[in-house]
Amino acid sequence: MMRKIIFFVLFMQLAMTAYARNIIKVASGEWPPFSGENLKHGGFCGHVTTEAFKLAGYQTQIKYYPWKRALSVTENAVSDVTLCWIKSAERKIIYFF
Repeated sequence: MMRKIIFFVLFMQLAMTAYARNIIKVASGEWPPFSGENLKHGGFCGHVTTEAFKLAGYQTQIKYYPWKRALSVTENAVSDVTLCWIKSAERKIIYFF
């Protein structure tokens, strides 16, 4: 329970920071055709994410990392969100899907 409260507070802080700067930092790994630095629009997930945030008035800045690092930079608030993950019981504890 305490972990969820801490995550919620961190999430709200990140959301307020992202709102203030109007740029959402996104971390992703390489998973063609869904995600990839050299794919058109960053792949399917990158394109959908960019367009969805654009409709809400935000810009996205996608950076590509090895998969474990993409999780790490998101957990450590270097990135606001991460893309293309399959829901698991372990990830549901830390992330919103």
